[in-house]
Amino acid sequence: MVFLEKKDGIGYIILDRGERHNALNAAGYKELRDTIREVSEDKEILVSVLMARGKSFCAGSDINEFIKDDIIKLRTHFEVVSDVFKGISECKKLILAAIHGYTLGGGCALAAACDFAIASEDAVFALPEAEIS
Repeated sequence: MVFLEKKDGIGYIILDRGERHNALNAAGYKELRDTIREVSEDKEILVSVLMARGKSFCAGSDINEFIKDDIIKLRTHFEVVSDVFKGISECKKLILAAIHGYTLGGGCALAAACDFAIASEDAVFALPEAEIS
């Protein structure tokens, strides 16, 4: 779901769960956390780009996965999510977000956490969780 490709000193962190608009589930957040740690320590990588395959950058968290979880499981999940954002802020390399398509909820937060963000003309930013009750 999260891949790292390296070329010419650039680390491309790629979200690849297009069928769910790159919404991150528990496994995806763990992979993203681990990939950011890898980028931070990789001496060959000078700068990194967080990007996505498919029609969307990131539709945030996969709510369908988390809606049934108990409080203990949710607490563990949000600790991993917190580690992702902490990893971005502490990364030894600049992280640029390359945004296209839907960038929703946690996807907006991912974009905002990066050092720089560049959006294509088709980018749509929204916080739909404000509607969830």
